[in-house]
Amino acid sequence: MPNTVLDNYRLWSSNHLQRAVAGFAFLRRRGLVDSSKFLIRPAIEMMIRVEAARQHRDLFYGIAHAEHRQDKHLLRIADEHNCKRTMGRRARRYGNNLAMRSKRIFRPFLFPTWTKD
Repeated sequence: MPNTVLDNYRLWSSNHLQRAVAGFAFLRRRGLVDSSKFLIRPAIEMMIRVEAARQHRDLFYGIAHAEHRQDKHLLRIADEHNCKRTMGRRARRYGNNLAMRSKRIFRPFLFPTWTKD
């Protein structure tokens, strides 16, 4: 079991690397050589980061901080893209009704009812 932050980082990095290798093998077996090449660079970068964090523990927090900032940036871009898609769908659905286009539409959650048999 990982007991330090560095061990936890290495565990999750190896998990990420294993998924990249599995994806690479899957794409190669399907004959998608060009697509599989996109997985090589992230795998090499991950190995370099893990090795640098292992050999130079003072670099670990800088590496982790940079990855965290990149994740936040990519998630913000994905969120903005999803928001634009949702607003576009609402514009097509509700037309010029601005109140309905900008309104957040929540479906009420219905709790299941339990009956005694």
